[in-house]
Amino acid sequence: MEFTAEQIKEKILILINEKQGKDASCLDLKELAGYTDYFIICHTDIEKQAQAVAHHIENGIRESFGIKPYSMEGFSNGKWILIDYIDVICHIFIKESRDYYNLEKLWAGAFFLPGE
Repeated sequence: MEFTAEQIKEKILILINEKQGKDASCLDLKELAGYTDYFIICHTDIEKQAQAVAHHIENGIRESFGIKPYSMEGFSNGKWILIDYIDVICHIFIKESRDYYNLEKLWAGAFFLPGE
């Protein structure tokens, strides 16, 4: 099955919204990073909800595109879960962690694409 990073990005944004992930945003890193095209960032209020969003993304991408993440980190802790699909990397934070790490500011040179 052929698919693009753009299709994965769009599907992840939909899946985040389906599980009530908050303030989803997307950073276009094609011109800044040689290792990925997009960072998707969202948050939840509690760790269990972050884990639920991560599971929903993992299952939804597998069902839609037949792929598994290259890696998933931080799931057991739930404060910052990273799901790596190579060209699209999704960060699911709890609110406090998102505020602390502030990836949007760190990657301020990236083209910001608002979430759906």
